[in-house]
Amino acid sequence: MPFDPGSGLVFTETIVEGPFHRPSRDQLTRCVGTPPTYSPPEKGTETLVSIAMRSILHNLDNIDSESLSTIPSILLEQIWKAVQRSQLDSLLLWQLFAQTPIGTRSMVKTHAVRAVDIDRALALSPHPTAAWLTTLEITSASIPATALASAASLPNLRHFHMATSHQTPRDEGFTDRTLKSWAEQAATAGAFARLRTIFLYFQGGVSRWSLAHLAAFPALDEFCAYRCRVRRHRFRAPEGWAERPE
Repeated sequence: MPFDPGSGLVFTETIVEGPFHRPSRDQLTRCVGTPPTYSPPEKGTETLVSIAMRSILHNLDNIDSESLSTIPSILLEQIWKAVQRSQLDSLLLWQLFAQTPIGTRSMVKTHAVRAVDIDRALALSPHPTAAWLTTLEITSASIPATALASAASLPNLRHFHMATSHQTPRDEGFTDRTLKSWAEQAATAGAFARLRTIFLYFQGGVSRWSLAHLAAFPALDEFCAYRCRVRRHRFRAPEGWAERPE
C-alpha cells in the first residue's frame, strides 16, 4: 500500500479516469465578427434576399441541424458565405454546416489528438455533437486495430487519410483485414455511407486484395494506396475498381 513519508499515513489509492474534455458553450459559439446592421440602399428599396439574409445572421443561435436539413444546397452555400463574410463562423456553426451536403474539404477544421487517446476520442463519435467529424487523418503507425474499427461509428466521415513516416509491417496499421471489416460494416450496418476518399501511405498491410472490398462503399469514388503493396496505386470508381497507373 502507498505510504506518505510526510504524514506517516498508509493509504489506498484508486485511479479514476475522468471524462473526455468537451469545449464549453462559450468556446463553441465564439467568433470575431458581428451581424451586419441595416444600411439603406442608395437607390430603390432593399431586396427581400438581403433582408432575409440579415435576419438569418442575427438569429444564428436558433439554427440547428434539423432546420438546416430542409434547406437546398444552393441556399446553404449562400448562407455559409454570408456567415464567413461577417466572420460569424463559430466552431458550433461550422459543425452544423459541415454535416450538410456542402460539407466538403474546403470546410475542414483540424483538431489533433494523441495516438494513445484516439480510442477514447472515437468512443465519443456516435454522440450527435461529433456528427461534424468529416475527415479523419491518422499519422501514427502504432494505432490499434480496435481504433480503426471504431471509425465505422462516424456517421458523416467523408475522407480518411492514413500516412505514416515509414512502411508498417503487414500485420500493423491499416491492412486488407481492416478494409474488409469496414466493407462488412458498410454492407450490413450502413456504415461509411458518405465515405468518398481513402488515402493510404506506407501501409505495408494493404495489397491488391483490398480492391475486392471497395464496391461495398456506396459513395466512395477514389482509393489511393501509395507506397503500399499495390503495384499501381490510384483507383477511381467511375472507371471500375481495377489496377491502373496514376
